[in-house]
Amino acid sequence: MVSIDLSQAIVPEFGRGQGSQADRIDPSSLLEEAGSFERVRVKWFNRLRGYGFLVREDDCEQDIFVHMETVRRGGLSDLVPDQPLRARIASGRKGPLAVEIESA
Repeated sequence: MVSIDLSQAIVPEFGRGQGSQADRIDPSSLLEEAGSFERVRVKWFNRLRGYGFLVREDDCEQDIFVHMETVRRGGLSDLVPDQPLRARIASGRKGPLAVEIESA
């Protein structure tokens, strides 16, 4: 018979590691709230992490979050810094969010 002593076991906090999943929103659910296409440029994009940021051509101060799924739906496989694009942008819970992109 095997005996396991759990008196020193560490119990993970409820929801830890899942919080970021609960905070995520599907960008396509905001399509109706998004404006028309506008010109943007890629600030940076990390394909492995699955996200990056864009900036408006006329306002380089405010970052616009872009998710890999939005990139794929736009028919692109990767983005590179300074790449010109056109994007529809909506207001997300944490700031501007690209909900649709296309090549410029």
